[in-house]
Amino acid sequence: MGKFSRYVYNPETLLYEKKEDSKAVRVMKIAGFAFSVAVVVALNFFIYTQVLGLDLPKTAHLKKKNAEWQAKFEVLNHSLDVAEKILGDIEQRDDDVYRSIFGLEEIPEEVKQAGFGGVNRYAYLDDLGGSPYLKNTVRRLDVMTKRSFLQSNALDEVSMVSHQAGNLISCVPAVSPIMPESGPAPSAAVWILCTRRPQPSMKE
Repeated sequence: MGKFSRYVYNPETLLYEKKEDSKAVRVMKIAGFAFSVAVVVALNFFIYTQVLGLDLPKTAHLKKKNAEWQAKFEVLNHSLDVAEKILGDIEQRDDDVYRSIFGLEEIPEEVKQAGFGGVNRYAYLDDLGGSPYLKNTVRRLDVMTKRSFLQSNALDEVSMVSHQAGNLISCVPAVSPIMPESGPAPSAAVWILCTRRPQPSMKE
């Protein structure tokens, strides 16, 4: 389609002459058109986001992705809650039963939590734009990893001590030793070890 041209009648020459706008007029027309387009776009954007309360397609996509990650973190934190409860029960059983039986010292809570206070070891998450929710989840994973490692070593120690105790019991004679007529009386612990019989084997 050709460009539209205007013609004006010239009474002096009795001819229709082509009329062309000056450069300033053309610039003003272009500027006016661009301004009108900008006003229409801004008005539509205001109505779409503020009046109707809708999100732009890109914003809606990002919100959807964010909601999906939030749901994944909630599932992960729920699993951490269950694992922490199980680990806590194991630690309590180890302190109250196993270590108490064999006279071993309990692992202090300060040792289990050591290395996670003071210096901000998760500053790299701030540099990556990590949220506090992410930092808390990563910290819980690190704490549980360390506690699990300490508890594994503690159970290995209990297993070694119990094995040694079993070897000592197997060395107790089946016949009680003859007690001397005179001399200091043996302690109760020695008397129990001396009179204890090995249990019969269930394997026939």
